[in-house]
Amino acid sequence: MPDATIFDDPTRSYCYLSRVQRYRRVHGGARFVVVTNEGEAMALDIRFVAPQAIRVRCRRLADGPLPVDGTEKAAEVSVEARNGRIVMRSGALELRVVRSPFHYGVFDFDGRKLLVQQIGDVTPTRLVSLPLGYSRDAHGRIAFHESFELEPEERLRYPAAAGVTSPSCYSSRGYGVFLHHPRADFEPGTASPISVSFRVDDPHLDYVVVFGEDDDEIMERYAEAGGRGTA
Repeated sequence: MPDATIFDDPTRSYCYLSRVQRYRRVHGGARFVVVTNEGEAMALDIRFVAPQAIRVRCRRLADGPLPVDGTEKAAEVSVEARNGRIVMRSGALELRVVRSPFHYGVFDFDGRKLLVQQIGDVTPTRLVSLPLGYSRDAHGRIAFHESFELEPEERLRYPAAAGVTSPSCYSSRGYGVFLHHPRADFEPGTASPISVSFRVDDPHLDYVVVFGEDDDEIMERYAEAGGRGTA
């Protein structure tokens, strides 16, 4: 792994999602307009595609609204505004969206943190890790990035799982991330011990997080949720 991170490339300009402007409920979750740190409006869709699986999609509103995906499954959820957060509850998990600074976290019903977006891994001299957003290279090409918090002793694996053709990552904390993109650059806690990040060279972002006790259960739930690239 090179010393440079995916966030300190001097040839790229970076921005990230900063605050929720508005949202509306959709089957399985909510669809948001989120403003970046530079004031640009972004379309963001977060929904439960199964009680233990969420799908996240994001793109620039300047490129048009998110397409309607009628093929995906959706779990029954409740959605309510509570104490500056938008809270979604499936039959198994609770997802909390903080309006500002924008980020989401997933918790079990005992309040145990399972996964949280990273928003605080920045030093005065180096962009170690940035929240969900995108960057643009010198030719104007867009790439999206995402970052999650790493816990002490958390271990990450990137197996070539049978039947999965898209990039994936498994955590010892009991979740798997499946990217609906042909390839991705992962930064698995090597640049910072508190962050795992990835970048996709596409003008949008689309991924699924599945929670389970082990890899087999995670894969089974991903397939049941209609996981792309599964056998």
